[in-house]
Amino acid sequence: MSDTTDRIHLDHIESHAKLYLTGPFGAGKTTLAIQRIQWLLRQERTRGDQILVLVPQRTLAQPYYDALRGPGSPPGSPVHITTLAGLARNALTLYWPLLASAAEFSDPTREPTFLNLETSQYHMARFVDSAIAQADFDGIRIERSRVISQVLDNLNKTALNGFTIDEAYERLELAVPGGEQRTARLNALRAARRISHEFRQLCLDETLIDFSLQIELFNRHVLTNEWSRTHLFRTHRHLIFDNSEEDTVTAHNLAQL
Repeated sequence: MSDTTDRIHLDHIESHAKLYLTGPFGAGKTTLAIQRIQWLLRQERTRGDQILVLVPQRTLAQPYYDALRGPGSPPGSPVHITTLAGLARNALTLYWPLLASAAEFSDPTREPTFLNLETSQYHMARFVDSAIAQADFDGIRIERSRVISQVLDNLNKTALNGFTIDEAYERLELAVPGGEQRTARLNALRAARRISHEFRQLCLDETLIDFSLQIELFNRHVLTNEWSRTHLFRTHRHLIFDNSEEDTVTAHNLAQL
């Protein structure tokens, strides 16, 4: 870039206006975003923990860690660099006493247990095994492990797109093509819907939080409760949303609030 172009970029990033940068891969958007953060940190009364950097996946956060957490990084509290999932989990932990009762957990006084992929699969397996024993998936060729992972994936996509379980499966059923396999595929989807509800009820009974419930609680309770929503946005006065085209509907909706 020329000196004139650099000056134009600096004039934009060193301003209090909201900015939107677009360009092809490697154009320097992340570099300018880091310069924007560094400029913000030089401003009076701006702390690092008031700046939220949101990225679609952890690997895309590395340039920010290198620039803002390494040797020579700005003094003071660190910039909050995270993904939507990380932000949601931190929010649920912080605001748990506020949302536990509203979220219909059987025992709101119990501390939540966050499930990872492996533990989610473990708890899901019992419901899949029961469905297989009832021959619910006999009409299609699919392995047990594939059923478990597919039902969990459906739950995750359902939450990220703001649907209920029933709404998501109604859409999936409408997409089933005609033909000899139609009835078998519909039966499999209906079994998957039932398994999803059974798994969700287990989570509510045992205060377990898988990824899908984590996102749903964040959307339907943290962001709709006046106190938690106000506190969340007052805590993060500045948002850097990088690689937004790779992120989810939920992340886009959050950025628009």
